Amino acid sequence: MKQRRRIYYSAAQRAEIWDRWQRGESMNEIGRFFDRAHSSISNILNETGGVRKRLPACSAHGSSGSTQKQSLLSEMMCIRHRSEGG
Repeated sequence: MKQRRRIYYSAAQRAEIWDRWQRGESMNEIGRFFDRAHSSISNILNETGGVRKRLPACSAHGSSGSTQKQSLLSEMMCIRHRSEGG
């Protein structure tokens, strides 16, 4: 495949890549959808080890089923997210 200019995927395109990956499509199939090689898709998926990155909910939530351990973990994730500039 001929070398092309680098593509910067938008948030919507990244979401589409993740949706297709979670539905079980191969990187080659996803790459064909974007008219790109699978290597341009694999970089997005490999950033998080193939697990979709989710931003932690950093607001206080009053769910009655949450345990103290879950609350502590959630708070730790929020602190880490904030310290990384998010």
